Amino acid sequence: MANYGAMFRPTTAALWAVHFHVRSAQRAISRFAGPSSFSLPAGRSSATNRIRRNFTVFRVHYAILLWFILLSTLFHSHRASMLFLMAASKIALSYAVLLRIFPTSLLRRFLDRHLVAVIFLTIVVVDLSLDGAIRNLFLSLIVATPFVLAHAVFRS
Repeated sequence: MANYGAMFRPTTAALWAVHFHVRSAQRAISRFAGPSSFSLPAGRSSATNRIRRNFTVFRVHYAILLWFILLSTLFHSHRASMLFLMAASKIALSYAVLLRIFPTSLLRRFLDRHLVAVIFLTIVVVDLSLDGAIRNLFLSLIVATPFVLAHAVFRS
């Protein structure tokens, strides 16, 4: 199809949307791992308060870290479980997006996002145990837990 000399120029709204997403991603990364946001806690109570606050704020980041480590351990020997984990996580993410798009839907009354997350985790653990990859799940938990706890304690 010829354009006869016409040039496509993206609208300023499209450019603003791309710039906004890039800036929000940079802001999220700097909030999660900015070097100026780490310090030693003053005491045990301060550390527990930080852990509680950071687990509520960064729970998605921690879940993504665990998910990525689990996928990397499943890559070499359990490809079917890796693909199943990716498909199940896409389904759970799509459900969360649908709940955000339609906040007053009937789905919210019957299937809460926490219930869907528990069902998702149960299905994944059953699949990993049937495939003999439960060892990979425990390995990924052992590897990721110190990083998550260190971030939760030292992130001020």
